[in-house]
Amino acid sequence: MTVRQLLTSLVPILLALIFLFSITTAFAYYTQQADWQQTSVNWHRVLKLFDLRHENTLATWFSSVVFLTAGIGFVLLGWGHAQTYIISRFRRLSFQAIAVALFFLSADEVGSVHETIGSWFERKVIIWEGVHGMGFSWLLIFAPFALFAFGICIWQLSAVIKSLPEYQARWNATALLILACFLLPSVLGLEALQGYWILTKQGETFSTSLEEAFELLGIYSLFITTLIIARQYKL
Repeated sequence: MTVRQLLTSLVPILLALIFLFSITTAFAYYTQQADWQQTSVNWHRVLKLFDLRHENTLATWFSSVVFLTAGIGFVLLGWGHAQTYIISRFRRLSFQAIAVALFFLSADEVGSVHETIGSWFERKVIIWEGVHGMGFSWLLIFAPFALFAFGICIWQLSAVIKSLPEYQARWNATALLILACFLLPSVLGLEALQGYWILTKQGETFSTSLEEAFELLGIYSLFITTLIIARQYKL
């Protein structure tokens, strides 16, 4: 079994788990004020394990796996070779850099590096104590780089998609790329919106659950796009 075949076998499993964790996260949000003291099981603790909003949980580990598999998909494009797969050196280097970035994001999902840096930035740079410890300031540091890298990613993928030999493959990959263009930038917007709501004492809203679902589905869309390209060129 090749790496591409292994990744392809994971496609339905990952999608099913994305929907599962998105649903459990939404359920955890809407039941966080519920009183389940009369039961013998601590359901709040059980739900927390499946809640994408919290750190160091089963859900966080799964989110890390999604980023990891997407990174391996870009490894196929960045390091793969085939007789008909002819791309420029810049495009190959772009795919390689995206793969490395996704591996870092996979580790970040578990290690919460960007929130830690955001909290440090709030304590050391931002004077207003009202934002200290929130962690949302990572947007000021990383959002411009993330949007730039995402733009490069979409540009390079769309160029390769145009040269795919099969019309249906081109259509499917283009549709997934459009979906990713909607979902992933929305994650930054929802994160900023949630930071504003917490800052203005309006509390946590459903936007956090929506943000996590958008993030997973957006990365999954990029992952499937890489598999379509890899399958067309037999990478």
